[in-house]
Amino acid sequence: MAIEIERYADHLIPAVRDFNGRLHARGITHRFPETAQSTSLPRLAGRTIFQEYYLAREDAVVRGGYVLKHQALALGGEVVRIGNYQFPLSEGILDPEYAPLGGRFLRHALRQQPMLYSLGLGGHEEAITRLLRAARWSVAEVPFYFRVFQARPFLRNIAPLRRTVARRLAADTAALSGLGAIGLFVFERMVWPTRARLDPGVTCEEESAFGPWADELWARCLGRYRMMTVRDRATLDALYPVEQRRFIRLRVRRASSTIGWAVLLDTQMSGNKYFGAMRVGTLVDCLAAPEDAEATVLWSMRRLRAAGCDLAVTNQGHRAWCHALERCGFVASPSNFLLALSPALARHVEPLAQRRDEVHVTRGDGDGPYNL
Repeated sequence: MAIEIERYADHLIPAVRDFNGRLHARGITHRFPETAQSTSLPRLAGRTIFQEYYLAREDAVVRGGYVLKHQALALGGEVVRIGNYQFPLSEGILDPEYAPLGGRFLRHALRQQPMLYSLGLGGHEEAITRLLRAARWSVAEVPFYFRVFQARPFLRNIAPLRRTVARRLAADTAALSGLGAIGLFVFERMVWPTRARLDPGVTCEEESAFGPWADELWARCLGRYRMMTVRDRATLDALYPVEQRRFIRLRVRRASSTIGWAVLLDTQMSGNKYFGAMRVGTLVDCLAAPEDAEATVLWSMRRLRAAGCDLAVTNQGHRAWCHALERCGFVASPSNFLLALSPALARHVEPLAQRRDEVHVTRGDGDGPYNL
């Protein structure tokens, strides 16, 4: 029986459950959604950002699927429609007979929308990254930044420092002896003197929801970045709904004018493979004119530190935000968070490897703040 790729419909939910069951039986933890309509970004009247699910069906058996997020992108001052290619999953990870489904999913998505991007991916050696490169997509790393607020929990939990017995012993010694705290103090006071300063004319407040001020800021920033997904009020309300109270919305103002905003997370981790049991603050998403990025980062950092976070993390693509992070004491670290652009989209920022820092991309793009 030939395999057909079609839009997910309610009558296929039992077959998707069977598919997930076969993956689970073989120790695969990934699960394809068991609802035909997205619960986070459903297609609603008047909404420009939404997800659609597609399935590979062999007779009555589902062999996999993928997610296509439809949204808008600003290229300079022009807004265009694009897609985000997400979560391709098939029985190809169990049976080589179905391995070609990865390529079929990608070709199917490109027929729906040639202007595609993918974000995250997990690193250069992942199968999805290799497939995208083979399809002539452009791929670049989105820098990862972190700032340590509390040395002891950082040293006792951060996975890259604890991968060998010797490293664990050294980290535990530094944590328990106080040497880690002293080192952090020296770094902050001597090696890295505080260069970012709060402008007394700039204030910050926490908002329960985005308001008209978000649209006003979006209009002012529209032409200031070579490429970025649309961040108007309607899109932000869809991505960070008011009912999800975990999102912290900061509004940064100079006098009566909004100059920036940030979406933060404050998460107590437990058994996290990277952060252990740390309390991690994340700068998920943000917008400001490039010259106001520093004020927005500085207020975000102060909010997370005052809340008691052990560590602050973020991924940022544009050079203005990377520079602002460095001025605010963040340190760059190797990143497995990748941005991939289809050939039709990559034409606008070629070569991506050299011009990635003209693209404003954050953890709020793509799948959103997954695992954070």
